[in-house]
Amino acid sequence: MSYFRDAFAGPELGAAVEPEGGRKESSRWSRSSADAEADTVEVVAGDWISEAALWVEWIHVGTLESIETCTLVVFDAKQLPKMFTHPAIRMIATEYAVRFHKRIMCAKPPLERYPTDLHVPCTDFCDLVTTMSGHVQKEIGLQSIATGIATRLSFVGPSRAAVTKLTSEVIAGKSIVCVTPEGSLRRVLSLVLLKLVSPDGSIFAEIGQCSGGDVVPVCRLPGTKREADEACNEALDRLLKTKLCGLLEGKVEFGGIQREVTETESRAMGVRTRYSRNICSAAMVVGAAIDAPTVGPLGAGATAP
Repeated sequence: MSYFRDAFAGPELGAAVEPEGGRKESSRWSRSSADAEADTVEVVAGDWISEAALWVEWIHVGTLESIETCTLVVFDAKQLPKMFTHPAIRMIATEYAVRFHKRIMCAKPPLERYPTDLHVPCTDFCDLVTTMSGHVQKEIGLQSIATGIATRLSFVGPSRAAVTKLTSEVIAGKSIVCVTPEGSLRRVLSLVLLKLVSPDGSIFAEIGQCSGGDVVPVCRLPGTKREADEACNEALDRLLKTKLCGLLEGKVEFGGIQREVTETESRAMGVRTRYSRNICSAAMVVGAAIDAPTVGPLGAGATAP
């Protein structure tokens, strides 16, 4: 395999690599252009090459070099609609395509790197599901739970009560459930957090919340849960305008996004929960200051709640 124009007959094609002989690394992808650093990435078994071409009008970039004999499975996007005869499949595929396209359009500096044939930021399946419409999330969740019950491999000590509770939360729109690319059932939650650092190294943090007239202490990065049809940059903009009340407007310079994925076990739900944390780095503009309300010290004889 040489250039993409040799490997693909047209721009409406995507492919997956299937190596022969059991070798994991079978191909190498490279990109070099005037406006981007040269990249060389090993392509492993099962990796998609230019999946974006299945969902948008895509221009292939870079070169694909074969390390050993392998099979390139090619998919023609023009033939995909023939697979969408089932209403549920067509609904989910349409929603997936819309969300994928939006991720491509939002993938640009300073928060994201530009998309390539191998990677479009924030297009992990579970990540896309968290921003889909409520009725699509419900359909995916119920189908995922049915799959989990059938296999009994994804639940943590499943019980009828746990399955019933999880199903009720999915129907009510309180929980998002999907099957990961590895075949495991997960509750998923996508968060956008702001990590703002001042010139002296201080970190801007949320240290308390008002609850019923009391202040509940916390210590964490300010953040928000991503809403339906919301990219990371849009969630960040909403966080700045609402929760932070415009305190940082014109006072920060944004860097990139670091993604962290953690999982916790929830026996009450009978399934593990995956937290996708999108941490947006930022720095204070030199000379800028945050004009925020302050809380004075406790008065004489007063006690903390």
